[in-house]
Parts: sequence; C-alpha cells; structure tokens
Amino acid sequence: MYDKYYKEILEKLPKLSITCESATINILNSACAVESVRENKALIDSIKLLLSQAREGRELAKKKNNERGQAQRGSFQKAGQDEKPPDNFLELPVVPTKLDLQADAKPFVRCAVVDGAYESVHDYLDIQFRLMRQDFILPTKNWN
Repeated sequence: MYDKYYKEILEKLPKLSITCESATINILNSACAVESVRENKALIDSIKLLLSQAREGRELAKKKNNERGQAQRGSFQKAGQDEKPPDNFLELPVVPTKLDLQADAKPFVRCAVVDGAYESVHDYLDIQFRLMRQDFILPTKNWN
C-alpha cells in the first residue's frame, strides 16, 4: 500500500530519490538488525521494493537532468571567440526580460578565454557579463 504513495512521490519529485534511497537503506539496515523484524519476510520484501523504487527514481532524475542539460546547451548561439557581439553588453538589462526567459531564446555568449589574453577590457567584460547573466537566467527558463 505505501509503495504506491512512495512511487507517486518519486515520480512527481524525482530529485528526492537520492534522499529516499538513503533513508530506505537505513530503514532496511535497522529492520535487519532486529531479529523479530528480520524474520518478517513480507515487511523486508516491502522495504526492498521501496528501495528499488527509489533507485528507479534516481535513474529517472538523472535522465531528466541530462535531457535538460542537453536542451540548455542547445539554446545558445554558436559564437566563436573572434566573433563580435551583435549588441553592446552595456545596453543589456541586468534583469532578464520576458524574451530571455523563453525556452527558444538564443542568447549570444562566448567562452571565457582560458589560454592567452582577451583583446581588450571591454571584450573581457562583455564575455563575463553575458556568461554571468546566463548563469542566472537558465534556472528560471520555461523548458516546457
């Protein structure tokens, strides 16, 4: 009976699966430590079922996270380091606009320079501002 509720929780909130899995392992270990409970095969089987559901939920959460990451990576314009921005970063709003939050928005971002130097201070600030802005926008985007 409880396994239905447990499964429903894990389907609706897959991020809780790691916590549920850990708690279920603790319950199973505690149950096995008590001889009278250990002999109750139905109870131990129920706990093992809950554990398998938690593990399935963890795998589902991992899969959804990977899919979301792929969608996010595909939402950027492919901009090379030598490509010039289409607009001045000083004119971009700090607060995201409604257009910025749409799933199909294609922001202009370039990778930070790791080896070598930036062309100018303006170029450095442009790249860093756009990257930081996207760090704040991505978690709030509508990924329906």
